[in-house]
Amino acid sequence: MNLTDHQWRLLEILFNDPSHQSSRGRPALNPRPIIDAILWKIRHDKSWEKIPTGYPSHPTCYRRYRLWRQNGLLEQVFLTLYKDLLNRGCFDPQQALREGAITITHDGSRYRILAAADLSETWQLSTALVFIQLAIKRLKRTLEL
Repeated sequence: MNLTDHQWRLLEILFNDPSHQSSRGRPALNPRPIIDAILWKIRHDKSWEKIPTGYPSHPTCYRRYRLWRQNGLLEQVFLTLYKDLLNRGCFDPQQALREGAITITHDGSRYRILAAADLSETWQLSTALVFIQLAIKRLKRTLEL
């Protein structure tokens, strides 16, 4: 998933906060392609090693993912994207699931997400799939307990 320019403008403010900057190591890369890679990984439910070329390296993405999770920045990113999806996108993933615009099937160990044709290739669906995958991952962990 690649952020839209509008989504990035909303998130860029979070990354300019000095409390989220590391004072160690090399200068930080532009966070936008790293966020894009992290969202791609979540949306497609793939391992870090499967992040496609064109994104920063998977070790870089994983390191930033861990750092941003630890310092709370990733939670702020998700919250900002979810609010944008609801407000500007006029799209509620929970409602889409209830109404059948998005369906989830399960075959053995894999979940498959299907969306109505009118949603395909929209930024709303792309963003919603990140949140649906996160919910599925949480459900899987709960069922394993």
